[in-house]
Amino acid sequence: MEEYKITQIMIPEAGIQYELGYNNVCEIRESFKQVSNDYIKNIYVVEFKKGDQRGFVEISADIKGLVVYNEYK
Repeated sequence: MEEYKITQIMIPEAGIQYELGYNNVCEIRESFKQVSNDYIKNIYVVEFKKGDQRGFVEISADIKGLVVYNEYK
């Protein structure tokens, strides 16, 4: 199995784009799979860093139109 790094997440319909190296985005990773009755969805975490301050946003992969870009190593 190839290792990969998530480099970008886009939600075109919402005009949202997170990309490594832009707007203080320092890491994008798949956090966990959430299991609920009839479905499983991936949760992605986008981490921001500005100076000593850190923050994050969680994105659920069941959002319509979510696009995830991977860089294979």
